[in-house]
Amino acid sequence: MNCERCGRNVPIRSKVCPNCGKDNPNYVPRQENIYERPAPQQTNAGNPATHTQAPKTTTQTQTAPENHSATSKKSSLTTVIFIAVVVIVAIFLFKQCSALKLKGTWESADGSSITFSDSKNGYISYGRQSINFTYFIDGDEVEIKTKDTLYSYSKVVRYKFSVSGSKLTLIDVDSGIKEVFYKK
Repeated sequence: MNCERCGRNVPIRSKVCPNCGKDNPNYVPRQENIYERPAPQQTNAGNPATHTQAPKTTTQTQTAPENHSATSKKSSLTTVIFIAVVVIVAIFLFKQCSALKLKGTWESADGSSITFSDSKNGYISYGRQSINFTYFIDGDEVEIKTKDTLYSYSKVVRYKFSVSGSKLTLIDVDSGIKEVFYKK
């Protein structure tokens, strides 16, 4: 097909004449494949006065079904990693919250008291006697390890604990003995 204005050859798939830019009355649009990647667009270098573009051509064809499987696997792996990180952070925060619940001084009805500090240390007071300890929290259990003193030897005891408002309940895991303390 020749251009009506300049007489040069115009391909049917060209919307305009690549030489002069006149609309092609015989233009037939190309059906694009969604898996085709268009080539970079070029301008008409033969005539700098007109800035028309050459028709798009495809240079590469991708096959989507093969790539979909790899993308799906990457997406699944990313999801699994994300969930694992969220679980680890949740466990860490739960342990931190448990430690914060215990922090402070708690007094029982018999006058004894137990104090938990930030630094995983504390002390138990019975009248004039005080015993220092270190503690470790594991979920809803606290392990208390007393330090050697003049009156007692080092001892490790595990308690299930629960904090409800200003009430602390400790239940010895081995003996089942329950002690109740109230926040000072």
